Formats: sequence, C-alpha cells, structure tokens
Amino acid sequence: MGRGTTSTGDTSTHDHPPSARSRNWDPDQRRAARELDCSEPGWVVFYGPYTRRFYAIAAWSSPHPLVLDADGVGELRELMREAHVELGLTQGPRAA
Repeated sequence: MGRGTTSTGDTSTHDHPPSARSRNWDPDQRRAARELDCSEPGWVVFYGPYTRRFYAIAAWSSPHPLVLDADGVGELRELMREAHVELGLTQGPRAA
C-alpha cells in the first residue's frame, strides 16, 4: 500500500491537510441538489463543487446515457422537463 492509505478503503488517513478534509464547499448548492434529487424520482441529482454545476442523470433504462447539467436547479429542472417531453414521458420516468 502507498503512504497514507489503508486496505479497508478508509480515506481518513490520507495525507491531506486537516482543513482541506473538513471543508464543506457550497453547502447551499449541495442542499438544493439533494432537495431536487429527493423530489425527482427516476433521476439522480447532484452538485459538482469543482465545476460548480448541477447534474441530473436519468436512472431508468435507456439505449443512451442521459446526463444533464446546468448552472442552477431551476435551469436543471427545466432541462429535465424538456427531456420528459422529448422522450414522450408525460408523467416522468418511473424509478428503477
């Protein structure tokens, strides 16, 4: 094993400064993404702190992956609705 790692997958021993591990980047955006994720069955929604964008991944069977991204949750929700219309899903996808 390399320095600072364990075989159990414990990430708490990596060689990062304590301040970098304990930071909670963009808590409001993460909360908004969690709320949208909870309210949208059939989608996995999350916020990327590095890109500072919101993402939605379709969680239903599809011939092609469907990944949407936007600057805000409102825009992402609109893109999700447009995807429903384009795919002919009148009530949204069903969760797998």
